[in-house]
Amino acid sequence: MPNYLGEIFVTACVLAASVGPKLWLQHRSAQTDTEQLNRDVTSRLAAERFEFRIARGPSGSAIEAWRPDCRLMVWNGDRSRELRLVFQLAAAGYDPVLIGYRNEWRPYPAPARAVLERFAQDGAARIGIQLERPAVLALAQAGSCHAVQQALNGLNAHSSITGRR
Repeated sequence: MPNYLGEIFVTACVLAASVGPKLWLQHRSAQTDTEQLNRDVTSRLAAERFEFRIARGPSGSAIEAWRPDCRLMVWNGDRSRELRLVFQLAAAGYDPVLIGYRNEWRPYPAPARAVLERFAQDGAARIGIQLERPAVLALAQAGSCHAVQQALNGLNAHSSITGRR
């Protein structure tokens, strides 16, 4: 007759060894530091002579910027796959929303590489390692917004930790 008690014990040990570290890290949540990203974006927009304000909403913050020839909205585009419809609704009256990643602007979400970079950054932040990665931005513009995309190229995303320490 097999030793079921031994099998249950081994299964419990393997489960504890697997889940234990994950539970320990779970109390610390890592995410993109949107405040730093907003400061970086507004700094670049100010250099292009834009006035701006940061609008806070249920899906995060959006930077609304304007100058006589151009209006635009910029968001952290990390979750553009999930928030695409939200961005489009908020950008009614603008040209289609573009997603900027690694100096390329396209009308669809950033590739899987951007998601993997975010996961790696978040995981490293949870254990105390701070990494930078290329930012993903969502941009809606109206008017003749010359050089705005170029001005926003090359931004990096930083991580922040929330939760108990």
